[in-house]
Amino acid sequence: MLREVGPQTWIFQEQKDLANIIFRFKDTERPMAYVSLLVNSLHNTPRLRCWFKQDDEYFMPKLALRLKMRSITNGQDPHQLVTAQLFVELFMDALNEYAYAAELAHFNYEIKATKNSISLTVIGFNDKLSILLHKILDKLVDFRVEPARFDILKEERLRSLSNFEAAQPHQHCQYLENLVLSENSCTKEELREATRGISMACFVWLQLTYWCRNYPR
Repeated sequence: MLREVGPQTWIFQEQKDLANIIFRFKDTERPMAYVSLLVNSLHNTPRLRCWFKQDDEYFMPKLALRLKMRSITNGQDPHQLVTAQLFVELFMDALNEYAYAAELAHFNYEIKATKNSISLTVIGFNDKLSILLHKILDKLVDFRVEPARFDILKEERLRSLSNFEAAQPHQHCQYLENLVLSENSCTKEELREATRGISMACFVWLQLTYWCRNYPR
């Protein structure tokens, strides 16, 4: 059609209007997910992947840094997975001393435990981001779990797992779908039993698994 009659004004206008509607009513999405589609790879090695995307709209000197610490043992069974997740919850709880100051300075940080890794994401102005990053990493390497907080968060996790029975039907559907489609998914019952068996000694094993492998001294 384009070769036969050339560009058509009405087609151009229609596409323009559709694009405008999509932009105006676009759903909110996570910035990291969107930026990952636009960035350029600077380094790509087995131990380091680094991307760069210049902010060419708002020209804000901000940086998003994500570190992923891998372990060949984490997540091999429900006990190891729950140990890593509870450790992250306890560590995030201990980082509350930095939370308020970081928020005032427009910094965000997040730590997550997955099947085979613990990831740390820090977002903020690039000239001061390294200060917050070093404080978090120093505290992470030398972190010691407080027994009182351990008992409280362990009990909260057990209560949350038990209360899942009363969750909304669509949550049960998503949970069962994940069990069917994912090869290494754990049931709520497995996670609950694993949580009951966690002790303070489990965190010593986890820290040795990660920090000795990733941060030799």
